[in-house]
Amino acid sequence: MNGRIGMQARSTELRQVLDECNFNHLDFAEFQVLHDAADQHFDALVRRYGNRRESQQLQQFQLACEQMAKTLQLSCLALQRAQLCEQERHQVREAYEYQVAYIQACLHRSFEGF
Repeated sequence: MNGRIGMQARSTELRQVLDECNFNHLDFAEFQVLHDAADQHFDALVRRYGNRRESQQLQQFQLACEQMAKTLQLSCLALQRAQLCEQERHQVREAYEYQVAYIQACLHRSFEGF
């Protein structure tokens, strides 16, 4: 993915999808385009390896990503309702960004020897 979200896109097609999205003010349509593209590519991977044991791990990963995105959104909405001060909002955002950085590091580390 591009520098706006901290990763380098390996795929030209992914780079194009990311370039279409304004990550500073991502509207619903842009969010849905990215979500649909992610599902489309992962679904193709699951279909390709559907008859192998690895398919179950692929499906579990996809479901976990979906759950993580939903949980992130719901927890942020709950924190918005808590009417945090500026410093608290900064701390929350930083903590979430650390979690996402951790996931990105796991991705890079997992594919080092791939």
